[in-house]
Amino acid sequence: MRGRKRTVTVLALVVLALTLVLGAGCGGRDSGGPAPSSGKPKVAMILEGLISDGGWNSAGYNSLMKAQKELGIEVAYVEGVSVANVEAALRDFADKGYDLILAHSNVYTDTVLKVAKDYPKVHFAISQGRKYDTNVVSYSSSVQDTAYLCGMLGAYMSKTGKLGFISGMQIPSQVAALNAYREGAKAVKPDIQVIHSFPGVWNDTEKGRQAALAQIEAGVDFLMPRGDGLALGAIQACKEKGVFAIGNASDQWAVAPGTIITSQLQDYSPYVKVMLDDIKAGKFGNREYVLGLKEGATGLSDYHGLVPADVAEKIQAAVDKIKSGELVIKEDTQMHQ
Repeated sequence: MRGRKRTVTVLALVVLALTLVLGAGCGGRDSGGPAPSSGKPKVAMILEGLISDGGWNSAGYNSLMKAQKELGIEVAYVEGVSVANVEAALRDFADKGYDLILAHSNVYTDTVLKVAKDYPKVHFAISQGRKYDTNVVSYSSSVQDTAYLCGMLGAYMSKTGKLGFISGMQIPSQVAALNAYREGAKAVKPDIQVIHSFPGVWNDTEKGRQAALAQIEAGVDFLMPRGDGLALGAIQACKEKGVFAIGNASDQWAVAPGTIITSQLQDYSPYVKVMLDDIKAGKFGNREYVLGLKEGATGLSDYHGLVPADVAEKIQAAVDKIKSGELVIKEDTQMHQ
């Protein structure tokens, strides 16, 4: 009997080990297990970074949880998924019967398009992918709305007349953010300067710090960084040098109190609702979803007492005009000097 018990125990340990190995195959942290079969829509999200980053990936995760609560859907996610491992994650969620899979990074674009062809009844969405198929869409926040407001704020708050902008990659959405940032700043001070850089990475903290230090050395005293680790590194440099910074995607005040003057907020729960409605209506595919201030997909966080009341009122007046349609910030994706 003892030998038999020992054999059963060994087999159990082997099964457990195999389960752990297979579970780690996506290269990230899975929220766990196959989705329950309840008849509710099932939505999964794949994130390149960690949901604890306080920025882009936190915004994606928090939006997914908000959609779960508001829409009564089943959700799952996996974080820390590299480009090399995303195909396994996509296929895993598709095989488990998820109705909508959100690939929350544009670096996943080509892999999503490839995998989607093997799952014609599954619906895929790529953040800022801007490539489509019959069962693939792209979703991009209208970041130009809040970027314009941040440019206005920077022009009011800057003492040097030089604003900074750092983003991971020179992709259309980030170029549009840069142009709107500059437009908002020049609406307040036509002669203001905006210095920009695109280091070519999203997650390199040290590159973000060095890019910010270079801009600060050039006279920048107000900076808007966009990215994951890249933005955190830039914020660290701003903290070291006493320069105001704009938080990215989530309210990042806690990252550097007194340095973060406000944050660009992004909420993706409205996208989930619209996409599920279109899936139900048979209208999903071959399109891009772009939502902004008016739809509650973007906004600015609290100023934490760092912005004078008269400036805050002017920014709010611009917010109201954008929401009403009186002020339209066009998406300009062309690079300008």
